Amino acid sequence: YTSGAMPASPAPQGPAPPLMVVSPAYRKEVEAVSKIKESVLYKEIDDITRKYADSSRNNQALARDLDALKRQLAAREKEFETREAQLRMKHDDEITGLRREVFVLTAKVKEGNYRTRIASGATTLKDEIASKEDLARVENDIKEQELILQGFQ
Repeated sequence: YTSGAMPASPAPQGPAPPLMVVSPAYRKEVEAVSKIKESVLYKEIDDITRKYADSSRNNQALARDLDALKRQLAAREKEFETREAQLRMKHDDEITGLRREVFVLTAKVKEGNYRTRIASGATTLKDEIASKEDLARVENDIKEQELILQGFQ
């Protein structure tokens, strides 16, 4: 071809091939195979649907179990927080009691020291003045301790 155009397709030669004739027995066999395939596919669909339903039920049960566990955990956490608060209060009460006891014992020791000095014969004016200073110091200590105790209550 010199003009650059494509040549035209050749004209059909002769009549079209005849359609194939299928026997009734073959047609029945094809239909039977099709029905078997169809029933297998329906069975697979039923199986998948059943598995999906089972899986959905399992997921729902797991979600319920998870929610129950979360509620139990929250309840336990609250119990522990309550117990911790009780223990802290008990601890604080014990510390306050011990501080009071220390204060009382310290005062008794100071009083015992004062009585020991008096009993040992310290009767001079200088000793009495020192004793009054000690008494003033003890009274100041008592006031400070009372303020501290009031702060803890």
